[in-house]
Amino acid sequence: MDESREPEPPAGSRRAVAGVGKLTPLQQAYSRYVTHQLGCGTCQDVDAGRCATAEGFRVAWKLLGDDACEQMRRGA
Repeated sequence: MDESREPEPPAGSRRAVAGVGKLTPLQQAYSRYVTHQLGCGTCQDVDAGRCATAEGFRVAWKLLGDDACEQMRRGA
């Protein structure tokens, strides 16, 4: 049996997506880091390494992660 399927949306349109809620500060920091790297020519060049902006985002993300791990270790 062939299961019925929703028709494909028109070309160029977007499908509705359910809201996912609010990201944690750690997830937000990682998102900033990754989003920057995806749009930065320097970061995309494997021979150039990370730019200063990406490095700042990476450090902020790492510090938030380290802080979260420390809070879990202390049971906070």
